[in-house]
Amino acid sequence: MVKSINTKVGKTAVLVFLGLSIMEGRKGMKKKMFFGALVALFLFAMSYAYFINQTVLNIVGRKNAEEQINVVNSKISQLELEYMERKNSITLEYAHSIGFKDSGKIIYVSKNQNSDGLTLHVETE
Repeated sequence: MVKSINTKVGKTAVLVFLGLSIMEGRKGMKKKMFFGALVALFLFAMSYAYFINQTVLNIVGRKNAEEQINVVNSKISQLELEYMERKNSITLEYAHSIGFKDSGKIIYVSKNQNSDGLTLHVETE
C-alpha cells in the first residue's frame, strides 16, 4: 500500500481525497457564514423595524402631548379672564356690604438703616 501512494496515481488519489475534504470543509464554512449573515440580516431588519416603530410612537405621543398642552393653556386663559373679571367687580362698596371695615391704625415693621434691629411703627390718622 505504501508503494501505491508513492505512485503517480496514488498521489493524485490522495490529493483528490484531501482536496475534497478541504472543499467540503470550505462548503461547511460557507454554509456557516451564509447562515450567520442571514441571522445578522434578520437581526438588523428586526432592529430597524423596532426603531421605526418607536419613532412613530414617539411622534404620536408628542402630538398628543401638544394637544393636551393646548387644552390646558386654553383653560388657563379662561381662568385668567374669569379672575380679572371678578377682581374688577370687587369695589369698596361691595366690601363694606359683605362686612369688611376700614382699619384704624396701620402697624408695620421696618428695619432702620442705622440700627441692627427691627423697629415697630404705628401710624395714626
